[in-house]
Amino acid sequence: MIRRWVLSLHKTVRKYFGEAVVVTQELDDIVSSPIIKDTIINNADCKILLDQRKYINKFDSVQSLLGLTDKEKGQILSINQSNDPARKYKEV
Repeated sequence: MIRRWVLSLHKTVRKYFGEAVVVTQELDDIVSSPIIKDTIINNADCKILLDQRKYINKFDSVQSLLGLTDKEKGQILSINQSNDPARKYKEV
């Protein structure tokens, strides 16, 4: 039931030139459901990935799902790796 609602929401929002925003801390929230995964991936023009190091072992599936090159994968997995330890900041 929720899957159909997510699909309907995304299609309706796009019909009126809007954007639905999905935020999750767990990759499996999106990837585990084929309907939700396809709905979000296919209907989202903008995808923002923050620090993905905790998913480094699963990132190949994300790479293929999003169609990322090896260079893009390397860039995403390098986020926050070269930060100056004397300064308190995080890359986004």
